[in-house]
Amino acid sequence: MLFKRVKDVQRAYLAHFFNPEEDEKPHTLVGIEVSGNWERVISQAGLVARDIKIPDPPLDFIQITGEGGVEDYFLNECKPFYKRKV
Repeated sequence: MLFKRVKDVQRAYLAHFFNPEEDEKPHTLVGIEVSGNWERVISQAGLVARDIKIPDPPLDFIQITGEGGVEDYFLNECKPFYKRKV
């Protein structure tokens, strides 16, 4: 698993997201909390994602920074599918 190998990833969440003001249909959204270089993490995640058949494209990634919005949903309503062991 990519997140296990990339030490900057602390937690990762998965959701089927729909915003009727911006989207025609729901899509997959992965929220990632990082302690280091976001650009490096997202670049590696993008490489992995392009090789996976996703039933409901597109697949989007967002950084979990604690600044609210959809991040609040991940932090307050979801259990992470990946959590770094300390």
